[in-house]
Amino acid sequence: MNHFYGHDDIILGAWKGHFGSNCDKHYDGTFGQNQYLATVIRKTGGPIKDSSMVMTGTDAYRKALVAAPDGSVNVASIGMPTNLRDLLNTTADQYSTLSGVDLVARKVAKVVFMDGGYNFGCAAGNVGPAYDCEGGAMETLQRMPSTVRMVFSNKGSSPPIYTGKGMQKSHPASSPCREAYKHWCCNPNGEDGTHGRLSWDPITVMIAALDVGSVYEKEIDYGTQVTANEAGRESFFGNGTKNARTDFNISASDAAPKVSAVINRYLNMVPNVTSVASDAPDDNAASPASLADGFDALEVGLRIQEAKSIR
Repeated sequence: MNHFYGHDDIILGAWKGHFGSNCDKHYDGTFGQNQYLATVIRKTGGPIKDSSMVMTGTDAYRKALVAAPDGSVNVASIGMPTNLRDLLNTTADQYSTLSGVDLVARKVAKVVFMDGGYNFGCAAGNVGPAYDCEGGAMETLQRMPSTVRMVFSNKGSSPPIYTGKGMQKSHPASSPCREAYKHWCCNPNGEDGTHGRLSWDPITVMIAALDVGSVYEKEIDYGTQVTANEAGRESFFGNGTKNARTDFNISASDAAPKVSAVINRYLNMVPNVTSVASDAPDDNAASPASLADGFDALEVGLRIQEAKSIR
């Protein structure tokens, strides 16, 4: 995807533990992970073919953080927090004399978690044995420096917010984004990915890059403390921190089409094209050009995503 958008310069890393390493195995009651990855790699190319071609997630984090201005990085944590946990456990290396905790404290302003039991609970068994993932959320929350704001987003499915349908028309056949959605199988509404997909991930990235207002949300429970147990079940309590959860700042029924529209304005954009139509009109949403300007301004501060592994 970075190659398609002309960003081969972005540092890539991958989780290289056992958890989730067999993308082709279908565990009981699941569809398996490799619903589109092999197809995207085969059909749309790009220089990276599998995780062996990139550095570890912790090395990628440390290399990118060292190069960033102090306090400038927002992290969108849209998968299991295994790499974040491992980053916090790192020690001095070729990139920095600082420990992982100290490096994060110096460089990171905010981590936005795609909240919920699936990620913190290591996929609920859907991708196989999770012994090297279990407890990852618990340890990440315990070790995160108090100077870093943790924001927890769980919007995307209640109400259902589908995005990405328009890429089947706005993107060329060479687009890995178009192909990934095309081959996605498992929407709860019974339709395939050509009709879009639920939007937990892009909502989290939007909050990390452009803050809560960009997706018609607000912060709630500001100051909350948060812990997780070994199974990833969270507890929010007390106060005295910089943390927060999020909720819509308008009615849920109004939020769904508006959030869908503003995300689709990004998803429908392709390289060297500055203006495309959104799947759902929204008179209050920013234009594609101004949205792109916003991301350009924040690009330096958002170079790292805690993403699912390339396998």
